[in-house]
Amino acid sequence: MSLWQSAVSQAVADRIADGNPAHPAVRTDPYAAAVNRLAASRHTLHLGLKPELSEPTTQEKELAATISETGLHTHEAAIDELAATDAVRDFSNSDPRFLVECVGNFIKWYLQRGPRYRDWRKYPEKLAFGIIKYELPSDGRIALIGDWGTGMDDARAMLTDLLKKTRPMVIIHLGDIYYSGTPQEAKFNFLEAIDGCCREAGLDHRLPVFNIPGNHDYYSGGLGFYEILDVTNSGDELQAASYFCLRSRDQRWQFVGLDTGRHDHVPGLPFEPFYSAPRLDAGEVEWAADKIGKFPGQTILLTHHQLFSARSALNGTLSLRPADRNESLLQAFAPLFSKIAVWFWGHEHNLALYKRGLYGLRKGRLLGCSAFELSAGGDNKPLFEDVTYDSPEVQLGTSDQWLNHACAVIDLGEETVDYFEFPSWGDGGRPDDALLTVRASESILGERRSTAGRWP
Repeated sequence: MSLWQSAVSQAVADRIADGNPAHPAVRTDPYAAAVNRLAASRHTLHLGLKPELSEPTTQEKELAATISETGLHTHEAAIDELAATDAVRDFSNSDPRFLVECVGNFIKWYLQRGPRYRDWRKYPEKLAFGIIKYELPSDGRIALIGDWGTGMDDARAMLTDLLKKTRPMVIIHLGDIYYSGTPQEAKFNFLEAIDGCCREAGLDHRLPVFNIPGNHDYYSGGLGFYEILDVTNSGDELQAASYFCLRSRDQRWQFVGLDTGRHDHVPGLPFEPFYSAPRLDAGEVEWAADKIGKFPGQTILLTHHQLFSARSALNGTLSLRPADRNESLLQAFAPLFSKIAVWFWGHEHNLALYKRGLYGLRKGRLLGCSAFELSAGGDNKPLFEDVTYDSPEVQLGTSDQWLNHACAVIDLGEETVDYFEFPSWGDGGRPDDALLTVRASESILGERRSTAGRWP
């Protein structure tokens, strides 16, 4: 479904937005709106929520049937649930040339979907491969965002405000450029979007950006991810692979980012009963263990996929694995938990500060809600009794029935993490009260602390 969203959006973008799928006019186009509504309906139903969908007109039903049945046969059952926007196009709803463009995009990316990867064992640096030469100042600040690559206005506004308010040295992204990590999406929804945020924040250059791939980045085979990887940074800041190690000058802290997306690149598998949460390549586990085990300081571990979850089943019902945790990741890193101060992940579109000590991990933190537009619904009560939250529990607010966004700043000098909340408003025009506010704050190594007076 994500790949088909990319195919339709790109065909629309090529016609009306100079190839930019992040342009607001693309999302309000009736073709793109219909397929996006279908995807939202599927996602909402998967979460067990009742989708809030307006009654489609006959014309909208015909349009939905055209783009879904012609381009993606597996979703014909959801036609009656679709509703497109009121946007008007100058060409026919059944334009055959447009459909050929959509299907052509889909087939092109589908056939090239075999995941790319850079294995450290094939490079002369061996275990030193993937270590960033640039070193963070001992008092450096790091902006952390997850699932940010939508290109939406509210996502850009949140990051711009974060850069203005906290002045970080680098940006780290926990993965997922939507819908399928195509080259155009990676360019417009991520790299050029970050360029714009830096300019709007008053910076004279793009900050160094370190990025790990999620499952959506690999739905197109990692095409976009690897296309921008070598041009995002330069010199000592260059990131050589889909995993990286970034250290502070005083050797007290290191960030180790890992590629869990590579083994979650086949769309639809998480809904299969035999599905197992994605693993890391054995070689990457060896690489990470070397970095963590030999480092004299503390490690902040970063992945796109979760080690455990309170509200999402990570394994299928017939997988013979517990639903609440990723056993392969747990087995790989449990022997190193004493050297891991905190593990951040994304994938779920929410913010969660899990109870300290779960499965032996000092701190597990979910930050997968920096941009994805998710309808609010239900409560935050854990579905699995073994996975609970730190007390007092942190929950994001909502804006017009949409879950708010969140991001974080890690301050190495203060040894703190501040979690920020930002209203969700899509491309609808920034509300007057859309402000970045501190939602929670904690010591990296210690207890939760007060946020009073920390940020103006």
